Amino acid sequence: MIGAGDFFQIVVNLKSNRLSNFCSSVTYPYLKMESWHIIISDSNSIGILFHEFFTFDELTKTFKVTSRQEKQGKYSLNISVMSDCYFGLDIERDVKYEVTPMKAHRPPVDDEGEVE
Repeated sequence: MIGAGDFFQIVVNLKSNRLSNFCSSVTYPYLKMESWHIIISDSNSIGILFHEFFTFDELTKTFKVTSRQEKQGKYSLNISVMSDCYFGLDIERDVKYEVTPMKAHRPPVDDEGEVE
């Protein structure tokens, strides 16, 4: 559960069945390494939370993004993965989450149940 003002982390794991290679195209006569973009944006605004340009230099890529939501309510993030070489390989997912009211601060308690 995410409370208003809390930090939370988004973890995206991408798996490929092969490492990045040179792409082939009849209309582009030069060697070009296939690359990808990952973009995480807030669906409720025009803000981009995260963008990275990457290649699959290993079969699994992990991206960790830390964010904070100030106000309670229902929100949605859009995660897009796009190839810079090929059409039709784009992946797009919406992730919905809810932010609850800010939690009341509780003073730390020691092992004997006394407030520090």
